Amino acid sequence: MEHGAGDLRIEEVARRSGVHRSSIYRRWGDVAGIVADLAHDIAAGLDAPATGSLRGDLEALAVQVAARLDGDGPALITALLAWSDPGVRDVLQQFWEERRATVATVLRRHGHNDDPASVTRLLAGPLYYQALIERRSPTHATISDAVSAAVARISVTSPA
Repeated sequence: MEHGAGDLRIEEVARRSGVHRSSIYRRWGDVAGIVADLAHDIAAGLDAPATGSLRGDLEALAVQVAARLDGDGPALITALLAWSDPGVRDVLQQFWEERRATVATVLRRHGHNDDPASVTRLLAGPLYYQALIERRSPTHATISDAVSAAVARISVTSPA
């Protein structure tokens, strides 16, 4: 991928993997299939925690997200966001729909009917900013601030 993720071709994946391209096509079908599998791996373990409190659940979610923004996570995310393939864009859209659904589950569990997209933005935004813009792993302080912002919005918009 010397020329960027958007130039990724099945032939290159096969060459670097040391397998025939038909093996890659059989397993994933196309580049979007590879990305979908990768997104699935990234999403593994991003479930709706049940700590007993809204704040605890949101903090556990934020910690899960922050863990994926460590190491090579930011480079991978940057590459995926730059990808112009419609299939890859669809995979990313599905990934975020699933994250919003997880947040909706947490909100419902605690009797809130707030907009899960807004809460997701407040919760994930600072973590992604720190990882992608500041190029640092999200800190506990950033996680705490993000959770506080989300809880404050929830308290204002949808009382339990």
